[in-house]
Amino acid sequence: MGIAVVIPLFNGAPWIEETLESVRAQTRPPEEVVVVDDGSEDAGPEIVAGIPGVRLLRNPSRGSTSARRHGARRVEGTYLAHLDQDDLWHPEHLRRLHAVLEAHGEFGAVAARTVRFRDGERPRLGAGSGSLSPLDPWTGFPARCPIRAPSVVLMRREVHDAVGGFDPDLAGIGDLVLYLTSSLERPFVSLDLATTGVREHPRSQTRALRADGIAYLALHVRGTRRALDARIENQGTTPAVQRLQARQQVLESLVGLVRAAREGRGEAAARHALDAEERLSGPRELDDVLSLVARCMVPFSGKRERRKRRFDLLEGLYDACPPDARGIRRGIVRYGSRKSLPLGALVGRSRGYALRLLARNLRPF
Repeated sequence: MGIAVVIPLFNGAPWIEETLESVRAQTRPPEEVVVVDDGSEDAGPEIVAGIPGVRLLRNPSRGSTSARRHGARRVEGTYLAHLDQDDLWHPEHLRRLHAVLEAHGEFGAVAARTVRFRDGERPRLGAGSGSLSPLDPWTGFPARCPIRAPSVVLMRREVHDAVGGFDPDLAGIGDLVLYLTSSLERPFVSLDLATTGVREHPRSQTRALRADGIAYLALHVRGTRRALDARIENQGTTPAVQRLQARQQVLESLVGLVRAAREGRGEAAARHALDAEERLSGPRELDDVLSLVARCMVPFSGKRERRKRRFDLLEGLYDACPPDARGIRRGIVRYGSRKSLPLGALVGRSRGYALRLLARNLRPF
């Protein structure tokens, strides 16, 4: 069978009809469209039930990652496309991605480009050359992934199933782990065409998942560690894998630094900083990890408030590092300067001051 589209739904009444309209407008229509309700408390399921050609399934209160898994197991498509309840597709999205996989049997998945847009607006889709280029989900591991959203990917069913699909225990990062592990089965390819609009609004799942930044960071670490273990099992400890292991250890050490500082454990914070310093290979690697930490630990709020909280976070991390962690300290100042934060004067702070600052600013939001 052809293409199956799976859409997780949770209180998505304001957007789901428009999202499904973008599916129905496809010039290459999917053979199956399944919406998996995750325990919605609004009219979303009723809206879906009234749309012809869409199958509504129930998977109450288990999270979007579990909903994707539930839906994927109940469709028969040769190709799987996962679309978020508030995202939109260009009418050519499925046709263009499907054509790539039909013409290139060597690729396990293809990903298009995204355009972010605010709720109430329309995304400007369709830009791009349409050219193909290699896409490695491991680029930027473990702090970032070049695939921006599940809605941009079309994947072969056999590749999806070979790694077990979405892991329901990894809510919010199940897509990242799926792309990392499935790319070990067959390579991915990128289509230079903006065919997916990713909606930004206060009720997005990303904001909800990051409500407790420490918990989200710990989940991210667990997911990337699981993907790395799968790569080691698949390829052994090659030099490339050893470099990935060092990057993973940097992430784990910096998350440990944040956790220890938040809990007022000064010696543990210093130890984690020195562990990260020992394994750090370059400035871009630290930038990626600091960006992940800042996204998770600074709450969504007004621009001025976010700027202040980001400054306090970086200032506290800087001062929690012992003087011997020079590379980490320099990296924090460099990252802050890129964000136009005045961190250049960070000298002479006491570690006790830093730990108090972190304890105040790293509470769950």
